Amino acid sequence: MLFDEYYKKAAAHPLNNVVGGGDPRIVGMASYYILKRYGISSCKNLLDVGCGIGRVLASFLENEQEIEFTLGVDMMSDAIDFCKSAILDPRSEFVTVTDRNEHYNSFLTETKDAELSWDKLTKKFEGKFDRIISFSVFTHLYEEDFARLLKHIKKMLSNDGVFVFTCFNLNANSNARIKSGKTLYKFPDGKYDKAGTFIGTASDPLAFIAFPEDMICEMVYSAGFDIVKKEYGGWSGLSGDVLQDVMICKHRVDM
Repeated sequence: MLFDEYYKKAAAHPLNNVVGGGDPRIVGMASYYILKRYGISSCKNLLDVGCGIGRVLASFLENEQEIEFTLGVDMMSDAIDFCKSAILDPRSEFVTVTDRNEHYNSFLTETKDAELSWDKLTKKFEGKFDRIISFSVFTHLYEEDFARLLKHIKKMLSNDGVFVFTCFNLNANSNARIKSGKTLYKFPDGKYDKAGTFIGTASDPLAFIAFPEDMICEMVYSAGFDIVKKEYGGWSGLSGDVLQDVMICKHRVDM
């Protein structure tokens, strides 16, 4: 099978642990099934923002035969190089984008010039994608980068497209669980800033960052999206089918 060899290579690659670890096929399928459960996995053009080593894109390519084109973008050139060499499906392309991130910079073995800036990527693929996904990306961004990335994604989503991303929402329940130590993750040196944002690790602020839910909703709305569905994840100690909080969005419709 075309993807069996990919999954073997992905499991053995050092970056698999950097992007969360686990069996690449199981991790990829778990993300794929989020969209499958909501009946939105079927698409023609799919963009994966923060594709890492391609685990989620591989699952879509393997299971959605009607897909015509997929694009995986990431700031980690090592990850994009791996995707280009290991995912051989002719429907797939991968691009390194210009960006820096305090958390992920430390995992880069070499620095290469990015193939496209976010501005050029957005212009090239404006309105192209009927599905855009971004798993475990907004969990590693400061507020200003969170808002900026949403605006780029908005421009690349087709008129009737769906955008799915994951994040950590701070609400009454998750805040209470953080303060009582009942979350799935433990935060021995975690702290809140003045805006109410929670930093999970003081020495590596972008390893885990959670925002007040109303702040996330405002950024999403300001970027031009409506949130049409939320699913809270098990990170806060709740039982559920997902780990991070899932936000399903469409273009905002102003009445």
